[in-house]
Amino acid sequence: MALDADKGDYNFREIYNPYTGVPDGGWQCNLHTGSCKCQTWSATAYLNMVINGLVGLRIEDNRMYFKPYLPDNISFIQLKQFKFHHSALQISVKGKGTKIKTFYLNGKKQTKYWIDSNLKGLNRIEIEMAS
Repeated sequence: MALDADKGDYNFREIYNPYTGVPDGGWQCNLHTGSCKCQTWSATAYLNMVINGLVGLRIEDNRMYFKPYLPDNISFIQLKQFKFHHSALQISVKGKGTKIKTFYLNGKKQTKYWIDSNLKGLNRIEIEMAS
């Protein structure tokens, strides 16, 4: 909603009305309040939803694991120049669901869905989900 010119005015707001999608502070203590603009924690939550939720990045033990989730209304997502240690990643996820069908690192099919932190330079990760 933040990126909808008619609703979010390109700002991350504190709260949106669940029925209309327009910024709305909501009701608190029997008082209707306005919505605050430019909430960095809202933008951070949005980035977390994309990076950890949709793309499914998990970092543990000097590795980055992938466990994407693409719901019915999203069939493709891409992160460009995502920094991980000494590497810049271009990550593409296509399809639907939560099960990985294929996982490629720089054009080579992988059997494990993770990368090590020792990668350097630009690396391409292509994930196709099994619908």
